[in-house]
Parts: sequence; structure tokens; C-alpha cells
Amino acid sequence: MGLHKILYILISIQRTYQSLFFFPLQVVTQITLQERAKMEKNSQQNEIEPFELERYFAKHEFNVKYLLCVADCETKSIGELFELLPEEERKKAIDKFFGLKLGYTESCGAPSLRSAIINSLYAGNPRNIQPNEVLIHSGQEGILLFINAILNPGDHCIVQWPIYMSHYNLLKFRGCEVSQWIMNENTQRNRWELDFEFLKSQIKSNTRAIMVNSPHNPTGFTFTPEENQQLIDICSKNNLILFYDEAYRFTEYNPNLQFSYFNQSTTPSYDKIIALNVLSKAFGLGGLRIGYTIVQNQELKAKMDKFKDYTTICSSTPSEFLAEIAVENYKEIVGANLNLLKKNKFLLSEFFKRFEGRLGWIEPESGSIGFGRLGEKCSVGSEEFCERILNGCGVLLLPSSVYQFGDRHFRVGFGRKDMDLALKV
Repeated sequence: MGLHKILYILISIQRTYQSLFFFPLQVVTQITLQERAKMEKNSQQNEIEPFELERYFAKHEFNVKYLLCVADCETKSIGELFELLPEEERKKAIDKFFGLKLGYTESCGAPSLRSAIINSLYAGNPRNIQPNEVLIHSGQEGILLFINAILNPGDHCIVQWPIYMSHYNLLKFRGCEVSQWIMNENTQRNRWELDFEFLKSQIKSNTRAIMVNSPHNPTGFTFTPEENQQLIDICSKNNLILFYDEAYRFTEYNPNLQFSYFNQSTTPSYDKIIALNVLSKAFGLGGLRIGYTIVQNQELKAKMDKFKDYTTICSSTPSEFLAEIAVENYKEIVGANLNLLKKNKFLLSEFFKRFEGRLGWIEPESGSIGFGRLGEKCSVGSEEFCERILNGCGVLLLPSSVYQFGDRHFRVGFGRKDMDLALKV
């Protein structure tokens, strides 16, 4: 029975038995409608901000000849993934793939995929990760799950800045208070840097989490082992959740910078660290739409599991199958892409030297992207600069305005095989 019919019956009863009611039921109806209007108004005021980076790509990515700003590395076909398997295993795997049933998978992800992630990507499993501590999801969905399932309106979060905008915009949409931990471009030391004393000064009584990304989008900055230790110590001392976005893990040029809390045991244990990774960047397999988070705190993990029932519920069966092949053969995939990144980074560095005074950059310490800088001799802002390059050369760059980080930088991506052709244009 609908709400309006119920109210109609109640009002009819009231008219017959007026003396039995303390106030007219029409008032109840009016209050209900007023409250609904108020809720709708508040909902409209709390409209989520546009994801400027993704809107920019939606407009240009598939209509341009050269993509010189994408963050993913060179991809592979399904056939090339199967070629990674030994010949005797390949035919069995192909037959199994074409025999897959396209029904639902487990909400947390296929057990075999979760085990493969632990055994292959966290060698020796020093933190004793269990399969039920791994949550499979679709790429950045892990950010959405964390913010909505664990954080509450009014919670204060500190976010590394600039950052992939889903971190910041989803926090604001959730009603969280957000402070920016702004990166400093130190051209004298030739490094992007973060001020840890400033970070400490921003912690308040309602601070709940710190969200970071390393290797970093868009600068290529990477926390040193000492900085990672300092970050964990700050979170542990203040009982804060550390959400560590590791989407660009395995793109570190220096092996000493390759860090995951869950892949080492030198730092003390802390159960409020959540690590996110995806197969889109170092693996170049964005089309699979597979990512994962590791959450050893079961109270936090249960909340994310519960919220996932309202998003994707589960992942694609074929995607999980192919992801497992990729994870088990990750050394070959990311090894080839890392060699390409090193080669392309050298070409870019030489390119920037040719335009010294007009263009520059701090060489990224890791990753498939860097943050170019417009020099003093360049009289236009990054939006106009990128537009001129797009219209004149058919090359897509990404202005810093999509990160809400001024108008003097631009993102350049160098994980693709055709990057040298874009530079020649």
C-alpha cells in the first residue's frame, strides 16, 4: 500500500474521530512534505564536483593522434597475456577461459586471484596477509569504498596535494573536512618535497585519516624509506588511518624506493594502514578494471565489504581470470614496462633541455608521468599552452588546472611505445 493511500485512510479516520487526535493529521502530512523538500534541497547543494581530469580525457582522449599525458603503461592483448604462459599450460588456460560461466563471482574477489596477489606481489608475505584481508574491486572504487564506509561527515582528513581528484572530491562530497598537504617544487634540490612539520601541525581532535599517493600522480615523487617510516609513526602516534594509494607501485626506477608496508617487516606493525593498488598503471591493463585493497584491520575491512554491496557487488569473471594470469607473470609485464619508462624518461629529459627557459621539469623518481613546468619565457598559462599543442600538433597534454594546482604546469605521460613519435611532432 502506497504512502499517499495510507495518509488518505488516516485522514478519513481523523475526520470521523477528531477528538481522539492531539493535532490534525494534515499537519503531519505537511511536515513530511516539508522535510522531503528540505532533504532534496540539501542533496542539490551537496552535488559532487566534476572530475575535471576525467572530463578532460572524455573530451579529447579518443579524438587525438598522440596521447602524451596518459598515466598507464603499454598494454597487452588477451592473446599476449596467454603467451606469457608455458606452452603446456596455455592451451588448458585458453580452454578454461572460453569455458567460464558468466555468472556472479565472490564479492571479495575470486579466492585464487586474492591468493595470487599475496603470493606473487608480496614476496614471502612478511606481514602474513590472509586472503580475507584482500578486497578485489574496480580500480579507484577502493577510494570510494574507504571514504563512504569508514569516514563520517565532519571527520577531518589530510590529503597530499595535488592528487588524483577522486580522493579530494569524494571526501568533500562525503561531508568531511579536508586539509591539503601541499607539495613543494624545490628546483634547487631538484625534488618535489613534503613538509612533515606542517603535516603534524594540521592534526586535530577530529582528524581521522591521512591519504597519500606514492609513487605520486602527477609529479613522480616517491617517499624515501625514512619518509615512509615518519609517515607511519605520525599515524600510529595519533591513532590515524593511513590510506596509501600505491597505484604506481612497480614503476620505481630505483629498487630502494619500492615500498609497500605489506611487503616489508622493518617498520613496526600498525593495523590501520590500508593499501590500494590497481592493474591499470604498471601492468597497463586498465581495460580489466581490476584493483584491490589490503586491509588487515577486520573492523575496517568489514565496513568496506558491506558498502561494496551497494556499488559493483562483484567483479567480472573474465577480468578476474585474466588478472590472475597477469599477477602470476607480473615480473615479465612490469619489467618490460619499466625498461620502456626509463628509455622514454631519458628522451623527455633531453627534450626539456632543448627548451630550457621555456619548459622544464623535475625528473620523476618513479612512475609513468611527470609534471612539466612552463618557464619564465613562456607567456601563456598551461590551459592555453596545452590547447595550442593540441590544435597545432595533435598531441594531448594535461594542464595543471585539472588538478586545481595553478596554471603553470602540465602532466606528461611516457609509458607508451609511441611517445617518441609525439616528441618528433
